[in-house]
Amino acid sequence: MSVWHWAFIALIVSALSAIAKAIRAGSAERADSMFNVSGWLALLIASLGVVAPLLNALSLNTGFGAAEALTPGLAGAADWSTYKTGCWSALTLASLVGIYAAFELAFTRNVGAVTAAIVAVWGAGPGLSLGLSLLAPALVFGHVQVTAGDAARLVSSVLLAAAWTAYLLKSQRVKMRYTDGLLPDPRRA
Repeated sequence: MSVWHWAFIALIVSALSAIAKAIRAGSAERADSMFNVSGWLALLIASLGVVAPLLNALSLNTGFGAAEALTPGLAGAADWSTYKTGCWSALTLASLVGIYAAFELAFTRNVGAVTAAIVAVWGAGPGLSLGLSLLAPALVFGHVQVTAGDAARLVSSVLLAAAWTAYLLKSQRVKMRYTDGLLPDPRRA
């Protein structure tokens, strides 16, 4: 296993333990409280902190493995190694931003957590899709070959990011929970 695999394992284990801690802390609260993390907000936190980094890493690793299996000499090529490093670096950055946003959403009541989540959703979705499909091949190989699968992934990631952005901007739970300290936390009153 490469250093990238170990880095992702460490990120996922850290995110899982923090999310489990948040869930344990939230279970002591009433389930119907608009101030706790549950429902769609909990799904977004789990998606940003664990699911998206893990699925993106698995997808990238599978794609690289398939390409190397189809083209035997590819694994030793310098350009291919540069491309893989660039893709893993972009994925690591997007994953770190997503994990940071998940932690902010789970453990703070600041409005900045919502902004971080919106940036993470767009960065890990359409941003990463554009970077891996267009920018990285253009920078490393000098040309881009966009497939129908790339276009479909981009469109679906844009739609998903737009849906999460609408949720974060319109949800009553989000508006009540993330107040930047303007309202006291009712659990501490």
